[in-house]
Amino acid sequence: MDPKNIPRHISQVFKEIPEEEGEFDFFNANLLYDTPAFLDPFLLKNSPVEKERKIFDRFGIFFKEAYRMSLRVSTNPKELRKLENFLSFKEPIEVYLGYTADSNHGKGLKADFAKKLVNFFINSSINRLVVKDEVYPDEKFNPSILALIAEGLGYDGVSDLSICLIMDYLIEYTQEQCKKWGIKCKRKMVRQTFDFGEMEWTNGIWAELPENPLDKGTIVFVPKHLLRGDEKIDPNKAKSKIISILREDHQLKERFAGLVGKRISEVTLEEIHNAINQDNTIVRRYLEELEKEGFDGYDFEKDVLGFMSVKTYKDHFNKKFPREVSIEKREDLLKYTKELIDTIKEHFSEVAWKDMWIDLENMKPGSGNCKESVFGRKIHGMGVAYFKHLPDVTFIREAGSGGGFVDFIVIFKRCRIAIEVKNLCNGSKSGEPPLAAYLHGIQRQLPVYAISSKCIYAFYITGQHYNGLHCKTKRKLKIRDDTPRIQEIKDSIPDTENEIKSKLENFEKLFYENIPLYPQDPPSKK
Repeated sequence: MDPKNIPRHISQVFKEIPEEEGEFDFFNANLLYDTPAFLDPFLLKNSPVEKERKIFDRFGIFFKEAYRMSLRVSTNPKELRKLENFLSFKEPIEVYLGYTADSNHGKGLKADFAKKLVNFFINSSINRLVVKDEVYPDEKFNPSILALIAEGLGYDGVSDLSICLIMDYLIEYTQEQCKKWGIKCKRKMVRQTFDFGEMEWTNGIWAELPENPLDKGTIVFVPKHLLRGDEKIDPNKAKSKIISILREDHQLKERFAGLVGKRISEVTLEEIHNAINQDNTIVRRYLEELEKEGFDGYDFEKDVLGFMSVKTYKDHFNKKFPREVSIEKREDLLKYTKELIDTIKEHFSEVAWKDMWIDLENMKPGSGNCKESVFGRKIHGMGVAYFKHLPDVTFIREAGSGGGFVDFIVIFKRCRIAIEVKNLCNGSKSGEPPLAAYLHGIQRQLPVYAISSKCIYAFYITGQHYNGLHCKTKRKLKIRDDTPRIQEIKDSIPDTENEIKSKLENFEKLFYENIPLYPQDPPSKK
């Protein structure tokens, strides 16, 4: 690993690749942390590359074989184990995509995903839909329906399974790209591929591929145009879309009057299945509606979700630090951490607040703002760029401890500083008794993290999207105001600080900083 613990993207490790994202075709993966982007079957089906459109047929071949195997289970229980093995797959860590518990080598949810797939094929009343070609546009099975027909089969699992089923193509694609850019390859192991000749998973294969210099792992490239950054295929969204289909069709609305009259939150997957059993065309309409939404992959040049933040901010502090800085005591660590947070506040409140909105023309409360994860990625990018100039300091994202994961930890010798980040608008409740997220972070999460990580200082940072007034063109639109929440957090600080001190005698102070992310006038007009 890099001695300064700096996460690096593929283009930063292999200097043969151009710096600009638009000049190469593959996903510029972060080689330390998985990126929550996903391979979308719709993008594969509608790819501009003919070879990719053809391998979309593999999904139908794979799932129809699973259906045939499930039929044999009813007459021979021993066949169940074969079905379980067929539907089980390893996480494709070589592509650095998806959700994991901790970095690229965390525990994925693939075993759970496989169990749910098995349950669908064994117990579902609609498993026969897999083999009904007339249900699908172009008569091609699309795994995107898994979020609709099987409980808990989310986008991450669909993406990982899709990647595993086309891994041989991705290996070939990687080798072509490496030849194009002059990237050196080594004989490396890919943990798993699927053999469509034998209709079974391999135990891994060896291939000439690039090596990750940070951990000696294998790298497999994925074309950017196959990746989506949002979770479009989501069970709740799927239910909502089905109900909309029923409501918009006069005959279906009458036929399923009891279902369409319910709130989406009250609709169960079983009720959706009952409707599909009575009218299979509902699935076809569902897939057609998804296709109408378009096939554009994630724009890694605009990068609205901040996936490339480490690369984007890499030179942000070069002028401030013309040379590396050594620190000698923990007070220095606190000083520089404060300075970083002050810089982040200034940057976002005056310049980059626009980056924290999904749609500047449609700033609806609760939907227009970017998620906490986006805010965190951008803070991470700035933190990496800042602390690379302090070689004695380690800056870690999502640091694990006995109490869970704190967003960031800054370390100098035995001195540790915990940093937890929240959107001030995040009012989702959790815990017992239920507590809104912006308070849960300061009252429950941060003390646990600080204590378990043996921190001396802690920072709680909130990003405020809503302040009661938003500047839209020349008029002002009054909307929600989260400003009172700031005082609620400040009122919580003494108790939280005392709780940490009671269990951690070396702990000194808890700091709080609120960063404005709402629309601002340009500095020249203030």
